[in-house]
Amino acid sequence: MRLRFNGLLAFLLLMGVGSIHAQVTTVPAVPTLDQPVTIVFNASQGNKGLENYTGKVYIHTGVITDLSSGPSAWRCVVTNWGQDIDAINLMTRDPQNPNIYRLTINDIRAYYNKGSNCLGNEKILKLAMVFRNEGPSPNREGKGVGNTDIFVDVAQEADIVRFTAPTSSALYPAFAKVGEPTQVRAVAQTTAGVTSLSLSVNGQQVSTVANDTINYSLTPEGPGALVLVATATFTNQVVRRDTLNIVVNPVRTNVPVPIGMKDGINYYESKPSEITLVLYAPRKDFVYVIGDMNDWQVDPGYIMNRHEITPDSVRFWITLDIFEPGLEYGFQYLVDGNIRIADPYVEKILDPFDDRFIPATVYPNLKAYPAGKTEYQVGVLQPGKPKYQWQVTDFVPPPKDKLVIYELLLRDFVGTRSYETLVDTLDYLQRLGINAIELMPVNEFDGNMSWGYNPGFHLALDKFYGTEHAFKRFVDEAHKRGIAVILDIVLNHATGQSPLVRLYNNGGYSDAVESNPWFNTQYREPVGVRFFNDFNHESTATRYFVRRVIEHWMKEYKIDGYRFDLSKGFTQRFSSDFASWARTDINRINLWKELSDLMWDINPNFYVILEHFADNTEERQLADYGMMLWGNLNHSFSEATMGFNTNSNFNSLSYKNRVWQYPHLVGYMESHDEERMMYRNLNFGSTFGNPSVRIPTVALERTKAAAAFLLTTPGPKMIWQFGELGYAQSINRCTNGSISNDCRLAEKPLPWNNIYLNADNQRLFSVFAEMIRLKKTEPAFSTTNFTMDTGGAVKRIILQHEDMDVVLVGNFSVIETNAPVNFTKTGTWYDHFRGTSITISTVSNTFPMLPGEFRLYTSKQIAGDRRGMISTDLDEEISTLPTKLRLMPNYPNPFNPSTVLSFELPSTGNVTLEVYDILGRKVASLLSNHTLSAGRHEHIFDARNMASGTYLVRLASNEIVRNQKILLIK
Repeated sequence: MRLRFNGLLAFLLLMGVGSIHAQVTTVPAVPTLDQPVTIVFNASQGNKGLENYTGKVYIHTGVITDLSSGPSAWRCVVTNWGQDIDAINLMTRDPQNPNIYRLTINDIRAYYNKGSNCLGNEKILKLAMVFRNEGPSPNREGKGVGNTDIFVDVAQEADIVRFTAPTSSALYPAFAKVGEPTQVRAVAQTTAGVTSLSLSVNGQQVSTVANDTINYSLTPEGPGALVLVATATFTNQVVRRDTLNIVVNPVRTNVPVPIGMKDGINYYESKPSEITLVLYAPRKDFVYVIGDMNDWQVDPGYIMNRHEITPDSVRFWITLDIFEPGLEYGFQYLVDGNIRIADPYVEKILDPFDDRFIPATVYPNLKAYPAGKTEYQVGVLQPGKPKYQWQVTDFVPPPKDKLVIYELLLRDFVGTRSYETLVDTLDYLQRLGINAIELMPVNEFDGNMSWGYNPGFHLALDKFYGTEHAFKRFVDEAHKRGIAVILDIVLNHATGQSPLVRLYNNGGYSDAVESNPWFNTQYREPVGVRFFNDFNHESTATRYFVRRVIEHWMKEYKIDGYRFDLSKGFTQRFSSDFASWARTDINRINLWKELSDLMWDINPNFYVILEHFADNTEERQLADYGMMLWGNLNHSFSEATMGFNTNSNFNSLSYKNRVWQYPHLVGYMESHDEERMMYRNLNFGSTFGNPSVRIPTVALERTKAAAAFLLTTPGPKMIWQFGELGYAQSINRCTNGSISNDCRLAEKPLPWNNIYLNADNQRLFSVFAEMIRLKKTEPAFSTTNFTMDTGGAVKRIILQHEDMDVVLVGNFSVIETNAPVNFTKTGTWYDHFRGTSITISTVSNTFPMLPGEFRLYTSKQIAGDRRGMISTDLDEEISTLPTKLRLMPNYPNPFNPSTVLSFELPSTGNVTLEVYDILGRKVASLLSNHTLSAGRHEHIFDARNMASGTYLVRLASNEIVRNQKILLIK
């Protein structure tokens, strides 16, 4: 039968019909509790995660009952995930079709009655299931379209009728096309027998049979909405009905996208009630806009026009003039009837999982997610959005050679984790003197507590840190202080939440598929650096998207630079190992030159910083073109401060050492990827010297020397947050205080209430601040005439400039050394940090230097009071024996799980060191009448098996006792 429509009918949303998945059918079609049921799984349907799989396939299944807390709250799950019990959950493969599997359940209630009275008197509403490959760690799953769980309705009465084709659910109605047949099937089930089964379409009966199954070929002649009703009459006079709604799409025509429209949301300043939406979606058939404007229903008035130039160049678009200016509207695209995605270029999303954990103090009046009306992330559009009024419109970022970048993760930098508090903390950074802040990624990423290197929406600001207005105010306030803002941006990959991924993998969160125009399905990077979904940077679609992302943050937020994460990944060349990955790639070089030109066309002073780590031949070409590249010296600096100098050469901190034309190497001692130097000093530093490197005051002094060498070397530099305070928590610290590689991304404790207030840590801050000041204000620190000799334990840098010369020497050994110091000329030289001068009669000299000591000599006197920044009496502290028994404050305090206990003995004697709880009970005996020599000693107290609380350390020697409180917090 062919159906003709005189006009569009109002579409009625399908209500009360359970999910039916094409990849699972049952015999009987609708299971009941009083008869066996066979589950038939077709691996070539749904998400196709097990298609053509040759191993064993198992069902993971439970039930939804009247006691379930929600539609996906499984109960009575049969076996644990990855537990293979052939007699219970092994599927039987069809001998004729290897993608078809079956499992027969003889008694539904008995099969799911797992444990003691699991079901009791509960009413079983649905069977819930997914399918997986064998093994304790399965990596392939058979699920529904969109990677959803699969549900099969269980009939609650003996006499029923159900539509079994076409498939539909409350969120994914059935669709048909004008002029094309759609096969309709309805099935009646009863113990009494069927008198008749009829089918009507929009009130017109079209078929009747005298058995339990009706099959009908429906061919609509016009677009609109169809309401199908199946009516079953049973021999016991019971009548049952089921309803199915079908949307009939109009005949597709080719309608060009209006001139000047970009992919995404196009606003009109002259008419804020109107927008045009454009979606690039090659090889897709039809798209509807759903959202607040149509109560999330499929409305024929919201089907998008389709413009196809070639099969690989298809865009859908629609212009809507229905909006109230200033209001926010949630919306999505429903693509081909089974994929719900947010716009890839949307600037704000609503998340069904993460938003509930965002404090109202950080993001006030956050729009609520439309729970129950849709699923997955929702985009937000806001025509006539109020504009931020920029106060600084002419900011010029600092020159590259004087650049001192402060890298920070907002999550672990301020307690509120908000832009508002970060603005309040700018005074601290201004006192330090840095002139650029590099924020780890702030675009929308999966979850809330991430580092941000798992991007889902590249143009949306992640709401966990605050509002768009708050972020713009932060940029504005930084610019007022002369501080540039650099964004860490991730364009090597995207997570499964990205609409660019989900558009081609049936709407779920699984990996990109072969037909995706943006992504590779075979990684180009070697094993070990494969992250999420790998962008194909040579595809036209990706090149357009990347340029849009780059332009967006530059123009909308007035940022001053990008640090491109994993920039070496912008290649289509396959790499089997790290060496081949780093090898010079001319296509990658040309791509980065092209992208840099794009940024410099927008802002000639824009910073382009690459995390590249490729062969120097490639890095040199990029640096000489104007880009800056990360220079990781963490290992060398750590070795030096720990007192191990075999592999502590700083020479590669110099761009000249790499034969680059310009000082475009962003050198650093620490970054978010590297272990903290102070943690290494305190836990692994040399104990050969006296005093030990592991003593906090000694470790801090050695870090001062390292900071001097870092910031004296010409070229841009970077500091990782709190390195200026000697932050000593491991990069691998877990939230409970233990250390594990699995905890690298875990939250880290803030230092504001402990080390920030410590005088020794503040002196390290002062050294950093003074060295930064010199770098920014003294021309000699940007000279091109310099030499470095940093391969041994005694390290030297010489700067020569017409304004003044600088000589830096440091002793990184653990013993006092006669250090050769070569000056550039005779005459008066000034010891910058000690405030003294020296007359040099010969340029070659030898000075005795204590372990960890450094001296910065200048050929002209520089004004400023630097007293107390370094230990000028360090020789006395080390060489003179203590005059009394001392128990120093432990470090760190509070602590978890261990702390360093330090004490001094005026003479050789027997020592007892014990720990007591607050009730006076001894909980640890660290030293028991041990004979120790005069001098300073330390002991690491491990309290991982003790409860949080205040404890008392008791030190006794020669009948003298010292006590010290310590605080353990877990």
